[in-house]
Amino acid sequence: MPEVTSIKKSTEFDLSKEEYSYWGVVWNRFRRHRMAVFGLVILTIIVLFSIITPLISHYEFDTMSLEDRFSPPSSQFLLGTDELGRDVLVRLAYGGRVSLFVAIVASISSLIIGAIIGGISGFFGGWLDNFLMRLVDVLLSIPTFPLLMILAMYFGGSLWNIILIFAILGWMGESRLIRGYFLSIKETEFVEAAFAIGASSRRIIFRHIMPNTLAVLLVSVTLSVGGVILFEAALSYLGLGIQPPTPSWGNMLQRSMEYILGAPTKGGGPPWWLTFYPGLMIFLTALSVNFLGDGLRDALDPRMKM
Repeated sequence: MPEVTSIKKSTEFDLSKEEYSYWGVVWNRFRRHRMAVFGLVILTIIVLFSIITPLISHYEFDTMSLEDRFSPPSSQFLLGTDELGRDVLVRLAYGGRVSLFVAIVASISSLIIGAIIGGISGFFGGWLDNFLMRLVDVLLSIPTFPLLMILAMYFGGSLWNIILIFAILGWMGESRLIRGYFLSIKETEFVEAAFAIGASSRRIIFRHIMPNTLAVLLVSVTLSVGGVILFEAALSYLGLGIQPPTPSWGNMLQRSMEYILGAPTKGGGPPWWLTFYPGLMIFLTALSVNFLGDGLRDALDPRMKM
């Protein structure tokens, strides 16, 4: 008998491969980036530590116990105490709240300013584009940290002043980045079609162009958080950042330098824990945020393939 060959119909599909949405594809790319996953885990632990520890602790960040001054890490004080007998663990958690809050709010604020200026520059072009980009060039030519120091000395080191200073000085890079995306997206067919049917500039910007820049905005704000944390720590270390009694990792590090070499401790030797733990938190946070930003950048890059 003749052999009968079964032909698979074209309407049948191989469903063995899981189908992903856009964000599903992004997540799969991201979780294959080991250092980004490591950064996300470390950052999550730091955030949870900063939120939960003050809620379950028996001490406030400013609770003093002079008889316990410079106590080394022990079962009573897991990370030791400072020069006023305050629990370093609790102060580290409260300082994390302050440092992370400053970094996140300042980064988002500078991103909003940069997105507005870069979007206007890239969308309208012409003399306005030339003026805004020359302004950006001038501001970028000024050394950032000395200017931060001058503004911090002039306005003072309150929480909102520090956030405002970082927001004012941090938008230039984002504006250039967003301008470039606006210039490229403005030339695409769907934007030209929107112009052709008479859509308003506002509708084109917020409905067609801005959604296509969300990926780069997300990466940009993530990477800038690490930089703000380091700059805030440096300002506080110099006594120009967040001022005591409000703890931040930077001013904890600054205060520790006054006692690291000569303070008498209960355990003998210098109070190394006053310097080590704030420095470790700054290092781990900045490192994890940068790993996370690198992973997001690779995952959101449309040129990469699964």
